[in-house]
Amino acid sequence: MNPKLMTRLLSSFLIVTLIFTVLLFSSCETRELEVTYLFVPTFDVEGNGMSGDVSTNITDVRVVIGAESLGFYPLPARIPILASGEHRIRLEPVVRIAGLSANRTVYPFYEVFEETLDLVPGTIDTIRPTISYVSTSSFGYVEDFETNNASLILDLDDFSETQIERSTDSPSLGSGAGVATLTRDANILEVASPVINSTGQAWNRIWVEVDYKGTVPLALALIPETPGPDQERLPRFVQGISSTEQFIKIYFEVVANSQQEFASAPFRLAFLAVLDSTETANISVDNIKVVHQNPL
Repeated sequence: MNPKLMTRLLSSFLIVTLIFTVLLFSSCETRELEVTYLFVPTFDVEGNGMSGDVSTNITDVRVVIGAESLGFYPLPARIPILASGEHRIRLEPVVRIAGLSANRTVYPFYEVFEETLDLVPGTIDTIRPTISYVSTSSFGYVEDFETNNASLILDLDDFSETQIERSTDSPSLGSGAGVATLTRDANILEVASPVINSTGQAWNRIWVEVDYKGTVPLALALIPETPGPDQERLPRFVQGISSTEQFIKIYFEVVANSQQEFASAPFRLAFLAVLDSTETANISVDNIKVVHQNPL
């Protein structure tokens, strides 16, 4: 074929293709995504007559619209929702087990928040949910140090000086907190609560809440009613809190189901701290709760 003719045909083909593409796209309407934003700054949790002082550390929210989960969002959260009109929105409070960001879970003892919203694209709805503990929650042990009779008095270490005593100096909430000091001469703190679940009822799951501030890590564990020797107790301290300059609320799942140890047996809540290379260490605890579900 003649090269000049071939060049003309190719040019004509490209021009036709370009014209067709322009016409195609110009005939299509551009549709914007219908996005409504939901802003959740935090959750407010109300106590009841059994919960004592209420402190929280709800770090995330799980969002459900209708039957579809939109996943987890760190608080404060700005959540895009690709929907309009009336929809049922469910906001579930999320905590981090032992304070670890990789261990996020919906806290089973807090209520979820539900509301029907009229979603309008291009707007932002702000919701600050107010919730409480679920009705199936029971408090097996509460120590908020609001009275002079602090209950963490079972001393399991070799040092009578290392006790958790009530102090009114800078509590997490309320009027008091439990404090202790470790020194080179008294470098271990190991104390335990009174017996919890003394009748051995069946508790489906058990969590511990505690506010902590201290210059050394603090470990906790459930131990038997009769604590036993060191070699039996100490391996139980597998969950803990890192040192922190400010009070922080930590949640621990200590019994996950009715088949685990202490699900239907008396136990104590114990705390352990050991002085490291420093000369002294200060420990403060507050708003300690052992929460469990009533049997169905």
